[in-house]
Amino acid sequence: MLRTSPPGRWAGLLAGAVLLTGCPKKSDPQPAAPDYTLEVLQGDAQRDTIGHIAADTVVVRARRGARLLHGYTLRYEAGACGEWPTYLPYQTDRSGRSRYRWRLSGEVGAQQLRIRLIDSAGVERATATLRATAVQPTRGWHPAACLPGGAGALAQQPGGRVLAGVAGALYASADNGVSWQPLAFPKVIGLTIDEIVPVGATELLVRASVLGNNAGTGLYYSADNGATWQLRDAGLRNDFFADVLYTRGGRILLSSEYNGLVASANKGQSWSPVPLPVPAARSPFSSLTEAPNGDLYLLDYDGKIFRAAGGGTSWQRLPDPPAIRNSYAYADPDNLYVGTNYGLYRSANQGATWQLVYQASTNQPYITQVFKAGGAFYLTVTGQGVVRTADFATFRYLTRRADGEPWGGWYEETLLTTNGTLLTNGRRSGLDGYSGLLYNQRP
Repeated sequence: MLRTSPPGRWAGLLAGAVLLTGCPKKSDPQPAAPDYTLEVLQGDAQRDTIGHIAADTVVVRARRGARLLHGYTLRYEAGACGEWPTYLPYQTDRSGRSRYRWRLSGEVGAQQLRIRLIDSAGVERATATLRATAVQPTRGWHPAACLPGGAGALAQQPGGRVLAGVAGALYASADNGVSWQPLAFPKVIGLTIDEIVPVGATELLVRASVLGNNAGTGLYYSADNGATWQLRDAGLRNDFFADVLYTRGGRILLSSEYNGLVASANKGQSWSPVPLPVPAARSPFSSLTEAPNGDLYLLDYDGKIFRAAGGGTSWQRLPDPPAIRNSYAYADPDNLYVGTNYGLYRSANQGATWQLVYQASTNQPYITQVFKAGGAFYLTVTGQGVVRTADFATFRYLTRRADGEPWGGWYEETLLTTNGTLLTNGRRSGLDGYSGLLYNQRP
């Protein structure tokens, strides 16, 4: 016999099922995503001299929770140097670490280094800030602050401001080369600043070259202390320009390979050729120098010495010192000095006789610069560095380490400022990680 349930019973069961299916199911709580962290392992709270690379390498480690982050970008931002340094990108290694040599700027007191952790999508994930205390320099050699490399040109203006050419950029220092700030200069691809010549209080000449002697090579002129510039190349072909001299009479002499020697009486607005003995003299010419009495001297491509008495246009060949090749010429009120591959020679009678006043011990010690300042002569010598002498009887080697060995690097561009600070390029050792312009306030 078929039995049926009462209608009310089925209705109750159906209502219960609907009620159960209408209740949301509770899910288990999910753990929060781990945070990104940037842990400073080394390099915080240091104390060092302005411009120095801090003694301790900065070491940081990037994590997300317990996971070490490999291949993430870290940007190090150390400031107060104008254009340099800007953002310096580094990558974390397999241990999540990144290392950075922190070079202090030229500001005495508290300095900061900000570090940003960036993922592959360019999203900033974490930051860290390190602090250091920068102090004034003491005795000895120090790296110039805020200068991104060695100086290919150095000069000091009558007002005391020092200028430096670093590749194609121009920098200025108001504290005799201790710290630097960028100046305006035309942006030309492949340009290098080779020489800076102050002309009066606010006028400047800059000899610059472009790779391949392309457009932009030549002599630049500024009438407003470097705020604006003009290329003074009217009538000159693109060429390799080797030297420039601004005479006491206001004339510019400019040497180049194809143009030869040219002169301008209107600060480069127009040029005229300067005749030299041909074929005795071969361009380009170098070591353009003016004696206090107005006599002009130069070396030709083969190192032969030429002189124009009284700054005129009539040049004569002078006898050479007994060396293989002449490399530099310098004239003071009483003597002509010529650097050679053998040493430095001096003549008091326009080369009729020569006296060897300095001989370096290295093989083929070319002398690349000679000047007199502060009552002493300064020589830059390959293999020896910067040498100072007041009497050519005793010599002091200014760029030697404690063990007596000269620095590495190069020394061609050296300057003694009016307050007695000596600037030169070089590398004090292979361990300090710095090669570029250095200064010594009491050499």
